[in-house]
Amino acid sequence: FIYDIVPRHFPDLSEQARPITESQARLKLTELYFRSVGAASTRELGKLFGWRKVKLTKAVQLAEQAGLVHSGLTDTTSGEDLIALTELR
Repeated sequence: FIYDIVPRHFPDLSEQARPITESQARLKLTELYFRSVGAASTRELGKLFGWRKVKLTKAVQLAEQAGLVHSGLTDTTSGEDLIALTELR
């Protein structure tokens, strides 16, 4: 594999992304993640993206407020708290 920096191949990408806030970007990533997996724990979400607890909690709260996910579920096997895509309810 050959790795290269993104701006070399997409020089306008930084400028196009400028209007997007960090919170909006985290919300979109959270949405796409849950559309991909359906349900997961905050631990799994945090592990994937490497977000600190405060940022992780905020992203999940924004996703809940937007009606994308709901929390308060429990994995019957592990007992771990889960967050799930609202459409699965």
